[in-house]
Parts: sequence; C-alpha cells; structure tokens
Amino acid sequence: MILLYFLILLLLGVYSYSQIDLNLTLLQQSWFLNFQGQMISLGYFNRPVSTALFLSLTLILFAFYFFFVSKAKKLSIKTLIVGILGIVILGLFSYPAFSHDLFNYMFDARIAMFHGANPYTSTALMFPADTWTRFMNWTHRTYPYGPTFLPISIFFYVLGLNKFILTLVWFKTMLVGSFLGTVFLIYKLVGKKGLAIFAFNPLVIYEMIMASHLDGVMLFFAVLGYYLYVQKKRFLGIISWFISVGIKYA
Repeated sequence: MILLYFLILLLLGVYSYSQIDLNLTLLQQSWFLNFQGQMISLGYFNRPVSTALFLSLTLILFAFYFFFVSKAKKLSIKTLIVGILGIVILGLFSYPAFSHDLFNYMFDARIAMFHGANPYTSTALMFPADTWTRFMNWTHRTYPYGPTFLPISIFFYVLGLNKFILTLVWFKTMLVGSFLGTVFLIYKLVGKKGLAIFAFNPLVIYEMIMASHLDGVMLFFAVLGYYLYVQKKRFLGIISWFISVGIKYA
C-alpha cells in the first residue's frame, strides 16, 4: 500500500513539470530539454488529457487520504513517517506547479540582496535586465507581505548564492521544513490521527508542498505558538504567534 502511495506521488511529481513556465528552462541537458518539451506539450497543448490525469491523481490521493485518516490509530508511526517521507521527496523535486508565487518570494529577496533596493518600494519591473523576471507573475507589485517573512526569505536567498536553481531548492526546502515542523507539532499535540488529517490532505500537498505558498511558513509559526503556549512557555508562544501574523497579516 505504501509503495503504491509512493508511486502516485512520483507520478504527481512528474506531472507537475507539465505546468512549467514557457519562459523557464531549468536545466540545459538534452535529456531534460526533451522531457520538458514533452511535459509542456501535455500541460499546455493537450488540456483534456492533462485534466484527466490531474483529476485521476487527485481522486487517488483523496482515497489514500481517507485510508490514512481512518486507519491512523492502527497504523504504526513508522508507516506514517514513510508516507510523509514520500511527500517530502515530492516537495523537494517537483516543479512549483499551480502558482508563480514562489518565484516572487525569491525575487523579493533578490531585490534587497542582489539589487540593493527596498522591496516595499521597488517592483520587479524596475529590473528588466534581470533574467529572473521572465517567468514571474505580478511583476508590477511591491512587496505585499508582512515584515517577518522578508528576513526569512532573505536568509534562504543567501543560501542560494545568487544561483537560480540552488535558490529554488532552498526556498522549497523552507516550505518542506515548515510542513515537517507543523506535522511534528500536530503529532505532539493530538497524536497520529491529527497528523494524518493534516499531512496526507491533498489540498495541503498541492498548496503547501507543490505550489509552495508562504502560508505554510505562517502556519508553522502559528502552530508552534500554540504548542509553546500549552507547554507553559507563553512568552515564546506569543512571539511565535506574532511572527506568524507578521508573515501575512492580511
């Protein structure tokens, strides 16, 4: 059963590259260019088949979700961990499909560290020579998020050494790490069933793991704040909660 779940996650990871931006080439190797061309043909020019594949994978993921939730108390924690490991691998190696937001997070930090400008007053359109703007959306907007996410994103940008692929991997690592942290805290708070309800939810997998929305980081600090609060570390809990609010207070 767990091997089949791994297979579905692998297929989902492969499918994610059908959504790759037409202005983005991740690798120059011939084998990858051939793979990227075939996936673009599927995702952009064969929409009925692409839709059928996506719906099929989603329905199968929901079937597994109900299985994990209903059997959570009977399944060993090792089995659940192995399933979560598959989600982590998916998060690290899949394309950030269904959203361009991750590229905006990266470029917001790049504005500060590479271009030496203020993301709150500068837009990506102000740096037309920067090749990273080719595959971004919302290039006309200034930084829309709270003050606590910018230093977090700058930290992971610095780890990327101004290299696009390395920076992309580090930002996906940030979201995968937030997912793992949230899963661990939920397990400590409410046990295996709570872990299963959150970790194997296809919507969490799509939005937090694949699309890599910053809401995952916000969620981690919110749950961490609650965990610290119930552990009688209330001052630290309140600080963590304010960090969460400061990420995306809207």
